[in-house]
Amino acid sequence: MGWNLWNMVSTVGAFTIAAGTLIFIYNVRKTDRHGAPAPDDPWDARTIEWLTPNPTPVYNFIEVPQVNRQDEFWHLKYSEDEEGRLIKVADGSQFVQRRAGEDEHFHMPSPSFWPLFAAVGVPVMGYGQVYRLWGVTIVGALILLCGIYAWGLEPGTEPADPEYPDEGGHGGHELTAGTAGAIGGPASEEPRELAAAGVASGGSGSAEPSGSGGASGGGDPSPPGGDSTTSLAREVERPDHG
Repeated sequence: MGWNLWNMVSTVGAFTIAAGTLIFIYNVRKTDRHGAPAPDDPWDARTIEWLTPNPTPVYNFIEVPQVNRQDEFWHLKYSEDEEGRLIKVADGSQFVQRRAGEDEHFHMPSPSFWPLFAAVGVPVMGYGQVYRLWGVTIVGALILLCGIYAWGLEPGTEPADPEYPDEGGHGGHELTAGTAGAIGGPASEEPRELAAAGVASGGSGSAEPSGSGGASGGGDPSPPGGDSTTSLAREVERPDHG
């Protein structure tokens, strides 16, 4: 059929690709065991991803880089003289960001298998669309949506930031009674008793000096100290004898 020559060419090409792959694997293995560690900016790069230390930490940049020009990293290292010739003004290692110290904490997303679960739904949807199997398409869409929904609701396993330990569920900052009441949260019973005491003292005309500036607005509003709080509580508990 006249394909013998091209079959031979295809076979030779396949073996050539296999040989190149084996050489690549050998090179990676040898470099990993005996190669010298790569320095910062080993390729005299142009783009800002090479501003990170080598190897790149999981948080990438310790500070967000400021970009003013295209190929910002290149312009930090090179400039032009009066005749327009390229000159090097700085070494790239001078601009590579430092690594975070042991006392510096970076919040990172927790590892999760839900993204992989959600990704399974994409080829299922594609299979259903190719063969017009709408039931398969709906199943793939449900897998995708359930995976994304579960991923969003998955509790984090990242350790708490040492600077803001999670105490009481609010990062170490407890909500005060006034704040909780302002945002619609549950306030403690003590402020309610004090408020009731103010209303009672303002409307009943009690002769006691403490707490007399309630709803009526009269008297000198005293700070919530120990004596005034005690007298207000007693006034609430005292029955009204007319």
